[in-house]
Amino acid sequence: MSPADKQPTELVEELQNRLDGNPKLAEAFAALTPGRQREYNFHIAQAKQAKTRESRIDKCVPKILAGLGFRELDDDGKAKLSAKMKAKKKAAGDGPVLLSGGNPQIPKGDGPEPVNAYLDAMPGWKQGVGRELDALIERVVPEVRRAVRWNSPFYGVEGRGWFASYHCFDRYIKVTFLKGSQLDPEPPESSKDPDARYAHIYKGAEIDVSAFEGWMRQAAAIDGWDGF
Repeated sequence: MSPADKQPTELVEELQNRLDGNPKLAEAFAALTPGRQREYNFHIAQAKQAKTRESRIDKCVPKILAGLGFRELDDDGKAKLSAKMKAKKKAAGDGPVLLSGGNPQIPKGDGPEPVNAYLDAMPGWKQGVGRELDALIERVVPEVRRAVRWNSPFYGVEGRGWFASYHCFDRYIKVTFLKGSQLDPEPPESSKDPDARYAHIYKGAEIDVSAFEGWMRQAAAIDGWDGF
């Protein structure tokens, strides 16, 4: 039995054929964890045309042979990412790097200082919205806790976890209510997370103060997310 025959995942036909015809590749693929195998298989299977699936396999082969997962970077990938981040840092000068969507890259930390650093670095119109949100939350929840994780400000209540967060995207700011499914009414945007709900604030749009105050007040009064 070849290494490829031992795979627990039912592989897409083109990938299975490639493994059957290349023992070295089959051995390297068999050495990957089941999770990594599934990631490669899923990525390849998502292509609708056989030609595209073959092309994806071609691009994955070097990483499989190197023992890397689909989402891992090889040395060349790491070098390119490092160069890209250095270029962004140079463009930012002494200020924080702005990631995709103009979202500030702020080191994780607890308390108002990292959140203030995030607010100071928000670009253009987004900064005004961020400051308004921060002030609104403090007004409604005077005992609010603040932190920055994953380049996003988080707001919580001691002993209850975290109830809200926000993040910059190109055309809007996404406000996340971590237990939004329990709010009445629910914030308008759904999520793959069954608990979370979102509200988007676009350039030029005024914040619906009444709605956001209601959501924040409700969210702070229930048990929130205790993810960190």
